[in-house]
Amino acid sequence: MKYIAATYAMLGLVDMIQTHIGLGRGHIEANPIMATVASNLAIMWAVKIAGICVVLFLMNRMWRYKDKRWFTVMVGVTVCVLQFAVVMSNYLVLIGG
Repeated sequence: MKYIAATYAMLGLVDMIQTHIGLGRGHIEANPIMATVASNLAIMWAVKIAGICVVLFLMNRMWRYKDKRWFTVMVGVTVCVLQFAVVMSNYLVLIGG
């Protein structure tokens, strides 16, 4: 589970960096929730970091139920796949694709 959590955290960090680069190049934040705070870089980073921490905290709490660990792994893989899709979408925007 620690590898899934680390993967999710790294993908979140890449998303934050890509978003910062994209906003600097004049792109807009596609996430409507994050778009409301995108004008203030410090708040945007704080919200993104808080979101990553909440997901990691919840995954850690779910891991404690030994009979449901398979579910925790499935949730972890799902959030990693979704975060990877966000990173790839950001990448395509940044390269102009």
